[in-house]
Amino acid sequence: RDFIHVVDLAKAHVAAMNWLAGIQSGYEVFNIGQGVGNTVLEVVNAFVDVTGVNFNYAVGPRRQGDIEKIWADVTKSTEMLKWKTEKSMQEAMKDAWNWQLRLSAKS
Repeated sequence: RDFIHVVDLAKAHVAAMNWLAGIQSGYEVFNIGQGVGNTVLEVVNAFVDVTGVNFNYAVGPRRQGDIEKIWADVTKSTEMLKWKTEKSMQEAMKDAWNWQLRLSAKS
């Protein structure tokens, strides 16, 4: 799967809106992502590495219909929008955890 930081996603939307403002008519479809895949286990490990929080999980069999590998082809968004991800998986996990901690503190 192709996971990205929410800030990178927001910046991609801004780049798309800026691109759209410069054309006369029509539209385009863009893939937004890092252009590389991460396994769910890599995401879990990144989370544990940056937060120090361990949790129990089990690796089960692949579900019927699951795609083995999938990630975004970012060639078009890189060329036309002049956009690419800037933040790492570790930054995404750290920021997501800090966001959750702030939400929990407000409860």
